[in-house]
Amino acid sequence: RAAVPIISTEEFRRREGQRLGIPPNVLDVDLRSTDGAKAWRRWLSGDDDHTRVSLPWSPLSHVIFYPSIEQVNAQFPDGVPKDFVHHRQIQEITPSIADKPLIVFPSCKDNSDFRFLVQVNTIAAFADEALSRSYKRMLRDNVHYRSIVFDIAARVIQFMGPFNFAAFHIRRNDLQYKEVFIDASDTLSNVQPLLKKGERIYIATDESDFDNFFKPFVDQGYEIFHWNDFFTDRGGNVLTDVVIPRKLEGCIEQVICALARVFFGTLESTFSSYIFRLRGYYDAPNTEVYFHNLKYNGDVRHDRARTYSRKPPKGQIYKSEHPSIWEDASSAHTTW
Repeated sequence: RAAVPIISTEEFRRREGQRLGIPPNVLDVDLRSTDGAKAWRRWLSGDDDHTRVSLPWSPLSHVIFYPSIEQVNAQFPDGVPKDFVHHRQIQEITPSIADKPLIVFPSCKDNSDFRFLVQVNTIAAFADEALSRSYKRMLRDNVHYRSIVFDIAARVIQFMGPFNFAAFHIRRNDLQYKEVFIDASDTLSNVQPLLKKGERIYIATDESDFDNFFKPFVDQGYEIFHWNDFFTDRGGNVLTDVVIPRKLEGCIEQVICALARVFFGTLESTFSSYIFRLRGYYDAPNTEVYFHNLKYNGDVRHDRARTYSRKPPKGQIYKSEHPSIWEDASSAHTTW
């Protein structure tokens, strides 16, 4: 919150209502009611009193050149890479926009103009590379999970051995992309060249029949663990008697997977995607992006091409992290 101050809508209305001239019928509405929420959204999206501007610039369909299109193009004579722009309309924050007291980015109206489910590092291209990298460092250092998540994950990581185990995220149930569901034997066949013989494996999964479904791993001599094991002797009881908020369990598993020697995610899963970013932040020994649904042979060039054939590092692709989000945070030059 020090780097990215956050206030509630109630506090915003209290602090800024008079300065922005928010009308009483909007300022005093109950935001918990349907009518109140609609009235608030209508006021945000309007510009009848010239105090605000609403920018329907979904990063899926728009990319911002900052501070201006002219300055970005001047900095990069060969042009910003096409894969970064990636079919998106180029926009800039003009003086008339910047001068407004309130800039609103509407969301959730439809998928074309208002959706913000996208990689944060592909939202904008900067003329000042140092500024671009500083924002990425700010995100790395200040926008993260609460300390309780890392404290609890550390118990499991210590048991498994930091960077001394393999990890998987295998989504099985509520993911809408059912075509990515495959049998455990196929998963093992796909990634076995990247595994060490008999190594420990942590599997983050929503598979309800864990023991039977993942039996092919055990049959091949791998020592597999999942969340529930760490409340038993098998997992050293490292989570027994630990108070764990239910909503944080997934976050904790992401951190556990991030500290693995090698990690395999699930195609089309943003849960997996964030684990790849965390691994980059942690400077894991292997920061390659692997999906258990794809066939790998252990050759880095082949395997990277295999991943990027499905999830290339392009501006509109958001279900696989663009490596520049972690590479630029520690680099002297911006990568694309």
